[in-house]
Amino acid sequence: MAVIPLALLIAGCGPGQAQGQVAGAQAGGAKPSSQVYGLIAELQRPDFRVKVDAALKLKSQPQAVAAIPALIDNLGDIEDGAPPGYHWNRTVYTPHSAAVEALKEIVPHSNGAGLDYARKTLANGNVDLRRGLAEVLPSYGERGVPLLLTILTTDEDYRTLELTEHGLGSLGHVATPALKDLIDTNPKGDLRRHLLLAVVYGHDPQSLPILTAALDNNHDDWLKDELQNGISDVATENELGRLQTFLHDSNTFVGDRAAGGLTRIGSPKAIEILFACIDDKSIPQLTRASAVTAVSQLNDPRAVQTLLTSTASPEEMVRYRAVEAMRNKPEQAFVRPLVTALNDSASSVRREALSSLMKQKVGKRELFDFALKALADSNDEVTRNAGEALGSLTGRSFGTDAAKWNGWLNAFGKDFNWGK
Repeated sequence: MAVIPLALLIAGCGPGQAQGQVAGAQAGGAKPSSQVYGLIAELQRPDFRVKVDAALKLKSQPQAVAAIPALIDNLGDIEDGAPPGYHWNRTVYTPHSAAVEALKEIVPHSNGAGLDYARKTLANGNVDLRRGLAEVLPSYGERGVPLLLTILTTDEDYRTLELTEHGLGSLGHVATPALKDLIDTNPKGDLRRHLLLAVVYGHDPQSLPILTAALDNNHDDWLKDELQNGISDVATENELGRLQTFLHDSNTFVGDRAAGGLTRIGSPKAIEILFACIDDKSIPQLTRASAVTAVSQLNDPRAVQTLLTSTASPEEMVRYRAVEAMRNKPEQAFVRPLVTALNDSASSVRREALSSLMKQKVGKRELFDFALKALADSNDEVTRNAGEALGSLTGRSFGTDAAKWNGWLNAFGKDFNWGK
């Protein structure tokens, strides 16, 4: 008669069930060590701290595949004696969150072990267990797709569905064919929406026909923006007309993604659309500001002049993005407009102007004076940024105390090595 490990007997399994779990778990690796069996036993203890510690220790065990069923049993255990405020402290684990983290580490090396057990528990599991499986199943890769689709097509909990959409999306092209098949057979309703969102999150170039067809036949305003964002992420040269239309969308998140899509495509025509966008007042200000950021990242001689012009824009966000972009593009021509921007009417622009000026070829002594003057600003973020700049320049820590900085300057400024 085969000897059943103590940990599985503690779990309340009968001999046949225990042997089945061990066989399934061992399919992905070598025979478990006695330490692994001991940790499995601790996963069944009522003390939530013991469960958490066991799960986190299993995460680093090379032969921990046998623990997958016991870890799955811990999914859904989110309280179990947790102290007040426990769930709001991200540095503290629950048995559920510790099991999720451990399974994500163990499952990729399991060769599919534990999937049958996950399938069985899914049918009768509580909402937290199903959420946990939605997070863990993507770690199985293509093998996890059928179970993720089971959750997506049967669950009614919003958070579970959201996790499943992102889980399928994280698998990218691996999940696209199965998602397409279900979309084709579900032309309308909430399920179709969930399936399309999973496709959007997949960022799979092969999904472009699915997304464009869905957008062209879409009657759901809520879904429209996500479809547009998904198209922007995978669009090719053939979709430049669509992206140009997206730039005009009243939802500036859509416009921002379209600008990102044009930058990614990077063809001469796509770049021309970006430059034209900045001066097109029929496009929302925030989208044109995104275009300013986009062109600043291009290796195009017009980028410098565009940033210079944009610092004088009457629109705050356009000025802000131009000044911000100058931080990553040192140019002698940027120094004067950045000094001017230190007195901008918008505090966000003043703050970024000092940060960008610190990255230009300006002497430390001159930068010190600019930052010292900024300590008198009426905005707390500007003064805090100025204090940090002074600290970076000198290695001293006087924060926003102008008197201390002036005292240091009078006492040591003359002998300080400003050229270092």
